[in-house]
Amino acid sequence: MLRHLLSLILFGRLRSLIKLHASFKALNQITSQNDYNDFAAKTCFNEFQRHEETLLYGTILSAAQREKQNLLFQKLPNDSLVHRLFVGRYIQKDGQAIRHSVLETVLFLFGCVVLLTATAATIRIGLDVALLSVPLATKLGFILTLFAVLGFPTYHLIGRYLAPAYTYLTYFHKL
Repeated sequence: MLRHLLSLILFGRLRSLIKLHASFKALNQITSQNDYNDFAAKTCFNEFQRHEETLLYGTILSAAQREKQNLLFQKLPNDSLVHRLFVGRYIQKDGQAIRHSVLETVLFLFGCVVLLTATAATIRIGLDVALLSVPLATKLGFILTLFAVLGFPTYHLIGRYLAPAYTYLTYFHKL
């Protein structure tokens, strides 16, 4: 569930989350019967899977991508690494992996520099505000607003670009 909420932040697909919940309830309702229809259950499961993929990856995976995903679940140490590769769109529609490791390394390093610079600037601004002679509530309000405004882009940079790029660079030999 946490992964679904984090993907909701990354891709902003609230409608997919609602449809995912509805299809999950429908699937549970069908399979809770003793003599349920296999075709109806499979259809409902496929709908559930499509909504989950749309929510997690921003798109519906092709058959080749699903096949590659199943292979990666067997090769990589944990499932979140596989999901990062698909969030970062490193597996193309034909199931082949993108092979631009030099470019990805440069972009990853650039992203780390941007993240460190933004963190240093945020800390500097936070310290400057903390040292002002204004009431404590004003200081806390400004600092919390600063972190709220910068928190989403920072999470987006890490979750959508840096974490998938790091996973790709670490495990591209297994792709």
